[in-house]
Amino acid sequence: AGPSIMGASGSRSASSVVERMAASVPPAPATAHFLAPQTVYRRTARGLTRLAGVDDQHLWLEDVTGEEQLAWVRSRNAQSQATLGEPTEKEMYGRFLGIMDSDEKIPYAGSKINGMYYNFWKDKDNKRGLWRRIDPDAYMAGSDAWEVLLDVDALGKEEGKSWVYKGSSVLYEGEGVEQDLALVFLSDGGADATVVREFSIKEKRFLTEEENAFMVSEAKTRVSYQSRDVLLIG
Repeated sequence: AGPSIMGASGSRSASSVVERMAASVPPAPATAHFLAPQTVYRRTARGLTRLAGVDDQHLWLEDVTGEEQLAWVRSRNAQSQATLGEPTEKEMYGRFLGIMDSDEKIPYAGSKINGMYYNFWKDKDNKRGLWRRIDPDAYMAGSDAWEVLLDVDALGKEEGKSWVYKGSSVLYEGEGVEQDLALVFLSDGGADATVVREFSIKEKRFLTEEENAFMVSEAKTRVSYQSRDVLLIG
């Protein structure tokens, strides 16, 4: 099943998104064939041929949180550790962890939004990270006066999820227009699939369904704003 869109009332409904997207996409040819998922095809001069008798023995591992699947992973980890040793006991592991957790890391500014520098920061106290911003003058002066927009560790604890931050997409409406909304991508446990939730940059919080916010259920998708009231999902 594909992703679902929540916030289906008013001008930002799921139906209006689908209709407005469909209007800009040319119709498929009458002879078009949609490929079945989890199926192997061979391309030939005569077209695509579906291969019979292909059995993916590892397809059951797609359920990445299932008990049987996790038990399989643990058994493979045990085999690897028996051969290679426990990685946390290696000197190199400690060196790398020290580098990643060091307070001396350079806090690079990843983007500039509304005249402020933004970045995503992880350290030993914030293992899932902070999405934060700072005034450019303070940044150039070496200040640590970062303002936190989103604490992913705190969010996961509050919602009972193992959230991993997978990035954001900020609404851009032209030069000089304040950027006040963003789509935040979150993965439960670090999976490839993400949920997408709309975030108020100004108020430093997620918008709610009652506010008709865009929310896309967990899926492997590409999502971006076309405009303030139109969401593109690919």
